[in-house]
Amino acid sequence: TMTEGYDSNANSRVERRNSKFNQLLRTILLGATGGRLYYEELWDVGYDHISDVVNHLPEAGGDTPRPMMKAGGTDVTVEDMVEAFGAYTVYYESKERRPSKGRQTDVPGRKGIYVGRSKLISGGHRIIPIEWSQETHMWSLGPVVERAYAEVDNTKFPLRTVASVGGGP
Repeated sequence: TMTEGYDSNANSRVERRNSKFNQLLRTILLGATGGRLYYEELWDVGYDHISDVVNHLPEAGGDTPRPMMKAGGTDVTVEDMVEAFGAYTVYYESKERRPSKGRQTDVPGRKGIYVGRSKLISGGHRIIPIEWSQETHMWSLGPVVERAYAEVDNTKFPLRTVASVGGGP
């Protein structure tokens, strides 16, 4: 077998880390959506985002190196590396990617929410496209896209908004 032996002393550390992840997930989902059990489909990208952030946080014990540094990565502060989870983002689609195939009247900017750093594009962003649905009066979430450039507004969280009477958010 290729597994390591059981270490009962490590169990508490693993359970504490799992508990920390669950608490952080609840926190970022509440911050992004403004309520409990809204947009639950964000949990998987939320866990990815939390894992990335936690691996760059200093561990308890003061001078202990961050987990990412222990693994041979570079030292980066969390404030410099990520935006707020669920923040309003404008990203751009090239003519070839647009559903209208780049008609002159189609604009390149698209609405989305920031859900983390890209693992495929150095310095890139993971974004979930959003579109307001008049039928459900909620935001429709698309699949995650990865872009090298996006404009993120850390003061706006569109999933918290509700429609005005007779209109969109």
